[in-house]
Amino acid sequence: MSLPNELLEFILIYLSSYDMIESFYGLNKRLNFLINQFPYKIDVAKKKKGWLKKSLSLFEPLITNIKFNHSQLQILFPTKSTILNQYPYLKSITWNYRFASNPNNHLSESYLNIFKTKCKSLILNLDTDDINDDYMTLNHNIALLLLFQNDSIIEKLILKDISDLSILWFSFKPSILKINEYLKELTIKLHYIHDLFILIEYLPKLEYLNVEVCELDKNDKYDYKNIQNKKNKLSSSLKYLIIDSLDFSYDRLLLFTEPFQKSLQYLTLNMSVDEQINGKILESTIHSQIPNLKEFKFIFQISSYKQNIDINNDLDKLISTFHSTSYWSDHPVMCYHDRSIPCFTIVSLPWILKETDTITDEILCYRTNLTIPLQINNIKSIYLASTPITLKFLKFIKETFPKLNQMIISWHTCSVDSEIFQRRNRIILNTIKTLKYYGSTDDLEYIDFLLLTPNIRCLIVDGTTIHVINSYIHENQQIALICEQISDLNIFREYEYCDEDETKETFPNALISSNEI
Repeated sequence: MSLPNELLEFILIYLSSYDMIESFYGLNKRLNFLINQFPYKIDVAKKKKGWLKKSLSLFEPLITNIKFNHSQLQILFPTKSTILNQYPYLKSITWNYRFASNPNNHLSESYLNIFKTKCKSLILNLDTDDINDDYMTLNHNIALLLLFQNDSIIEKLILKDISDLSILWFSFKPSILKINEYLKELTIKLHYIHDLFILIEYLPKLEYLNVEVCELDKNDKYDYKNIQNKKNKLSSSLKYLIIDSLDFSYDRLLLFTEPFQKSLQYLTLNMSVDEQINGKILESTIHSQIPNLKEFKFIFQISSYKQNIDINNDLDKLISTFHSTSYWSDHPVMCYHDRSIPCFTIVSLPWILKETDTITDEILCYRTNLTIPLQINNIKSIYLASTPITLKFLKFIKETFPKLNQMIISWHTCSVDSEIFQRRNRIILNTIKTLKYYGSTDDLEYIDFLLLTPNIRCLIVDGTTIHVINSYIHENQQIALICEQISDLNIFREYEYCDEDETKETFPNALISSNEI
């Protein structure tokens, strides 16, 4: 206590919110004052019921941000009427919202009605394993309660789909919607493209929009051009726009962005289109039309279903359009062909690659407007599927993605060239720490792939593969040594196919789990 406040604050910033409160709060007024200066964020999603009942009262008056599971709702907030008194500083909620067909869903909606008048930020991690009428009703009600009512003070809303089925798409009709003057940031998945046009009409203060759109309604009768007549009613503050869609035409995209050309500063697009897109078109329709644009990131997948295409010639023509103007000299681009879709893909660099996006050896024939060798430092994980794994491909991966630490391989769709295991040719992927195998395999070449990742610490595989490894280590000492250094082993299915004692002997230093992926 002889230390000045400035030094005490340096100590407190290294403590978690739990430790700070449990160790120092209540000892004296000075410490209480210092602790109250810190935003108090707490995650109780993994806390047991006994801890919540015993310890939560210590924290309630200080909590500014809280994350919890759906099952904990009534323990944390036993009476809706006392929420304001229990949590006087509460401003942000992250709710792991598990949908099930039961009467509690109506209770959940009543809590949402309170939270939307109390909090500035709300994140709903939405999960379900079933679609039925109850789910669709709840889905619709959430949208109405949080988006299109004029009594909500929420400024930041994230509706995140964490379900395995990826089916949580929102859709709504404009007849009962009201304008929301508070919402500034929104992340959402929409069912139809016309839902996006409806959405933007009722959120005039929106500054940030991150939207994934599922599809175009086959019976769509929405008048898209009507948006031009409503420019004065739309947000003049929209600065950040992120659109991810496989069914959004480029013409419709331009129609949507037109009212926001003066305000947009950051634009990110991940789209699959039938129209022919190139550098000249992007510059004339995006860059030159949005004068305040500071950052433009994109992935365009352009369909290539026509017969007898000349891939190399078409790639040369495509990349030439990104050499033609001064704008593209400062904005690197890469393009390549993917036979599995099939399509030509154009990406701005650095590449925004999702963990679920696959790449094949066709990327070896990429084109770029760069004058230096391609190197992408932001990508930490790649997913190989429907491709031969060759020496040339591995060399490209190592040189192009120097910060790579995770590799996912779909063995039932990939093939391995035996040349990659020859000592004189071997490419060592020494940055890989996590290796994830999809598909069962008893092919020893796939097990030998571990030899190319000598620094692996996390292995995610199925039980059949582990069974093969357990037998194989007795004849391959190098594989045995690599298995010994693994600290995290997740057998995500067919756990019963491998002997538990043998597995512990093969992976003596690993924490073994069986979590689904």
